[in-house]
Amino acid sequence: MPRYCKYKKQKGGRVEVQFNAPRVQHGSAEQAMKAQQQQQDIAAQQQVKKNALLSGGAVVVPQMTQGGAEGNAAIKGALKQELQAKANAEFDNPPPLKGGRRRRRTRRKRKRRSRKSRKKRTKRKRKRRRTRKKRKKSRRRKKR
Repeated sequence: MPRYCKYKKQKGGRVEVQFNAPRVQHGSAEQAMKAQQQQQDIAAQQQVKKNALLSGGAVVVPQMTQGGAEGNAAIKGALKQELQAKANAEFDNPPPLKGGRRRRRTRRKRKRRSRKSRKKRTKRKRKRRRTRKKRKKSRRRKKR
């Protein structure tokens, strides 16, 4: 027995699907690719000529043929902002930054604590000693 379908009984006017056949410039995908590559090569050569004419000391803005005038304007604006920022920051001297936490000059006096915390403390000490030894070794290797 066939499955139930609620659309089975709905019948309407048949719609003709017609569309204009597209105009084809190239016979195959290969020819279209070749034509596209040729266009890109021509555009690249033109760009080289433009850059050669503009390279009289001014900043040369790379052009983008795919983006059109808007894309080129966006590139120009971004480069202009970056150059301006570099010029503004040329004589800025940032303060030297010190990293890590500040150490105390004098050690704090330890109060008597429970046996457990004493064990933790000695464990930490051992670990610190190991890492210090490793650092010393790596420094010696770097100096050589």
